[in-house]
Amino acid sequence: MCVVRHQDDLPGNTNVNAAVQSSNLLGQSVIYELLPQARSRITAIYMTTMFIGGSFGSWAGAHAYERWGWAGACATAAAFPAVGLLGWLAAGRHERTSLISSERTVVTPRSPLP
Repeated sequence: MCVVRHQDDLPGNTNVNAAVQSSNLLGQSVIYELLPQARSRITAIYMTTMFIGGSFGSWAGAHAYERWGWAGACATAAAFPAVGLLGWLAAGRHERTSLISSERTVVTPRSPLP
């Protein structure tokens, strides 16, 4: 849990917490659209990766702050999503959707005959 030292820090901490929770919610919603029989394994890998990434980000941010102050910490914080975006673009696996192809077919189960 984050310790708030000043009253002015509360909105920033609240926003960061909401962003992290939203990110986890979106990530797990994608997992639950995948193979039902592999959900628990995929969730375990996802949460382990999130923990390792968060630990590394905390370490990098602390060292950047120690060496370059807030400017270095902010640059480090901006570098992580930039690297992620470059990796996503390099993978070339992004989906291309149009208005026509974005419609999904919904299959409803049939009711049993009386």
